[in-house]
Amino acid sequence: MGIFKKFMWSRVSRKKRMQLFWLAVIVLSLIVLVFILSNPLKGFANLANEYQSETESNVENNATGLDQFAQNMQQEQDFSIREFISNLFRKKQESSLELTAAGEEPQNEPEEESISSVSGELVVRFVDVGQGDCTLITQGEDAVMIDTGYYMQKEACESALYSAGISNFSLILTHPDADHIGNADALCRDFYVSEVLMPDFKSDTTVYEINMKAFEDTGTPYEYVAAGDEYILGGAKIRFFGPVTLPEDPEDTNNASLMMKIEFGDTSFLIIGDAELEEQEETFKWAKDNKFDLSCDVLKCGHHGSWNSLYEPLYRAAGASHYIISCGRDNEYGHPSDSVIKYLERSGGTYYLTEGRYGIPGRGTITATSNGSAIRWSFSDDEAGDDSLIDTIMNAA
Repeated sequence: MGIFKKFMWSRVSRKKRMQLFWLAVIVLSLIVLVFILSNPLKGFANLANEYQSETESNVENNATGLDQFAQNMQQEQDFSIREFISNLFRKKQESSLELTAAGEEPQNEPEEESISSVSGELVVRFVDVGQGDCTLITQGEDAVMIDTGYYMQKEACESALYSAGISNFSLILTHPDADHIGNADALCRDFYVSEVLMPDFKSDTTVYEINMKAFEDTGTPYEYVAAGDEYILGGAKIRFFGPVTLPEDPEDTNNASLMMKIEFGDTSFLIIGDAELEEQEETFKWAKDNKFDLSCDVLKCGHHGSWNSLYEPLYRAAGASHYIISCGRDNEYGHPSDSVIKYLERSGGTYYLTEGRYGIPGRGTITATSNGSAIRWSFSDDEAGDDSLIDTIMNAA
């Protein structure tokens, strides 16, 4: 037998011997590797069992903790479930202006927020555009410009937008007079105007036709509004209370004016365009019948302070502490009229003019900044020579 083994091995070549040798080494290595890995696998199984046990223990502990948390919440006397949920899921208002048509119930409208939940500031700039009107309002990232002044005041109008860092805004045109809509076409071409709001009043004036063509050429959407419509501007609300009915005479543009109230927290502003006595009386009756609150902190006087735009019942209902008059310096119309100035002085309110008139100092662009409870004032060109250009008023409500 030994001779047979010796004979067979001697007949195997050197190359085959090396192959058999390495094959044996590989087989032995695999056996050793399987032996080594068998113990860690058992360790991993043990770890998995321990992790499962620990997880079940944690779940039981967490359940106990949640039960305790619920009991603590129940015992807290001042805790409000509704407030807790609203704080978790409160949404930021989107876009610059969102319409709620008159008589239409808003979908998923959040409850009115208290003053403590008003965030940021509402900045109202009564822009000095001479004998015209232009008001720029911003709240957070949202902005709206109300009227644009005469076309020759384009630089002042656009400078207000540039200085506020605004390139995207909505536009409200109170009525189709050149001193109110003179730059609307240029703004639609030079900026992104997301939408235009105006009364449903057609005019045959050149400036009106130019604007309508500009809206069409630039694809700027426009919408007609009237008393009862409401809009959202960031955390502020714009509520329209005029016009109630539109004049039949196409030349009676003043009495087609949009009239609106801007509300932010406990502060508010009233803007009445160029509405004259006739329209103011009609809107006053509408506000009374519809329980529309006309009270405000700031009232922008109608028609640049003209005598035929002072309907005293409306002014008394407003009860403003501050009045704004936008007018040109020593203008040919005599705005503001002496009767309006005397009324404002009798009312005990403070009034500001954008440009001076016969001894009454002008303030340039007048800025009112509201935090929802107080209004801070500043002026770009204070001819009154006050040591302090800041005046703070608190809402009396």
